[in-house]
Amino acid sequence: ATRLQVLALGAIATAALLQPRSLGLPADTEGVPFVMALTICQLAVVGLMLVVTGYQLVLTAGVDRRTAELCSERRAALVGEWKAAFVAKRALEEQLPGGAQQPAAPADVSLSLTTG
Repeated sequence: ATRLQVLALGAIATAALLQPRSLGLPADTEGVPFVMALTICQLAVVGLMLVVTGYQLVLTAGVDRRTAELCSERRAALVGEWKAAFVAKRALEEQLPGGAQQPAAPADVSLSLTTG
């Protein structure tokens, strides 16, 4: 959206250059062909960029929405797979001869600083 605003402002500023008065020339000047040709080329480029940017925004909006949907679906599927894997792991651990081993409780680690 910011790019469109910058391009539109550039088109307006460029169109102002078609008036010789805006270039500081006397009012009876009919135009400066070289500057007017550059200005018209600039307007054509800016117009093309406006069209391309608008088209990109339309395409990107649809892609972003679909990408978000795919990511949420993929995330849900992965969570389901991980849960099933942990359930299978616990079942296999219980079938081991010693049964499921509980993780050892963390030792009480205390830090003491001595100055000496």
